[in-house]
Amino acid sequence: MRPSVRRPSLAALAVLAFAACGGDDDEAGGGEGRQIAIDAGCAGCHGADGQGGIGPAWTGLFNSTVELDGGGTLTADDAYLQRAINDPAAEIVAGFTVAMPVNQLTPEDVEAIVAYIRSLAEVESG
Repeated sequence: MRPSVRRPSLAALAVLAFAACGGDDDEAGGGEGRQIAIDAGCAGCHGADGQGGIGPAWTGLFNSTVELDGGGTLTADDAYLQRAINDPAAEIVAGFTVAMPVNQLTPEDVEAIVAYIRSLAEVESG
């Protein structure tokens, strides 16, 4: 008697391949940007999942209105987020007195983190 052999379905194989490639999480910056934020120490203040702490929260931040220390507001768009990462002292968020350290992130790292922050806004609204 021959033992039966179970063959995985095409759907199961597709799910495994999708998971192995990182799916669209990496494309949106979620996986890659989150990991860079953790590795670079950003998550120590902004939270492992962008929930905030010593530093401002990243969840729901993208395209929101940000109040600045000393008055004024701006929209947390791509340009602001890139400036905030590249020149932390340029525009300080109101209520946060701990200075963000200067970092050694590459332009690609910054873009991945910005994409991650953008993806956190999509999670909040979706």
